[in-house]
Amino acid sequence: MNIQKFKNFINEHNYLRILKDFIKKILFWISLQKKINKLNKTNTYLKQFYGNNQKVKLNLGCCDKQDRGWINIDIDKKFNPDILDDVTVLSCFKDNCADEIKSAHLIEHLTYEDTLKAFKNWFRVLKKGGILSIECPNLDKCIDMIRSEEDSEKIRLGFVGIFGDPWAIKKYGILHSHKHGWNPKTLRVELKNIGFVDIKEVKIEETYRYCNQKYERDMRILAKK
Repeated sequence: MNIQKFKNFINEHNYLRILKDFIKKILFWISLQKKINKLNKTNTYLKQFYGNNQKVKLNLGCCDKQDRGWINIDIDKKFNPDILDDVTVLSCFKDNCADEIKSAHLIEHLTYEDTLKAFKNWFRVLKKGGILSIECPNLDKCIDMIRSEEDSEKIRLGFVGIFGDPWAIKKYGILHSHKHGWNPKTLRVELKNIGFVDIKEVKIEETYRYCNQKYERDMRILAKK
C-alpha cells in the first residue's frame, strides 16, 4: 500500500478523527484529576486546621519563606508550597473560609489589573471580620531614596523597590520583577473600593530586610473584611 492509499484508507474510516477525539478525552481526564488532587490537598489542610480549632491563615506568594501555622501558597512548584495555586484567584478556597491572609512582597510583582482581581478574591475568601495584611515597597519612599544626591546605596535600593532585585530576577526568573508600585494612599483607595474597612498603616514585620533596617523603605497595610 503506497502512502496515498494509506491516507485515503485513514480518511475513509475516520481513524484520524477518532484518534484526536480519544486524545482530547485523555487530556480532559488528566486535567480533571489534577484539579481533584488539588482540591483534596486543600481540603486536607483545611480539615487539619479546623480539626485543631486553629485559625485558617493563608500566606500568599510564600516563595521560599514558608511560615509554620500558615497554609503557604505559591504558583511556582519549585518552592514546594503547601498548596500550588494562583494567588490572584485562590481557586482551591471557598468563600468566607479564612481568618487571615498575608501578602508579603507579592503585589509589586503583579500588574495593576491582576492586583485588583487578587483583592476581590481575597475579600471573597476571608471570613467576616477577617484580616488582610499587605507588605510591599512604599513607592513614595522609593522615589525619595532615588532623589538622594550622595548615597549611591540608597539610590540603588530605591530602584530595587520600584523595578525589583536584579539578583532575585536572575535566580528565580522574570516573575520576580516588579510590575506596579503602591503607596499607602493608593492602597487604601483600592481596598476601600473592594469593601475592606478599618484600613490602616502599621509597623512592618519584615524588619530583617536591609532596606528597612537602614532606610525604612517598605510599608505594611492592615484591612478588615
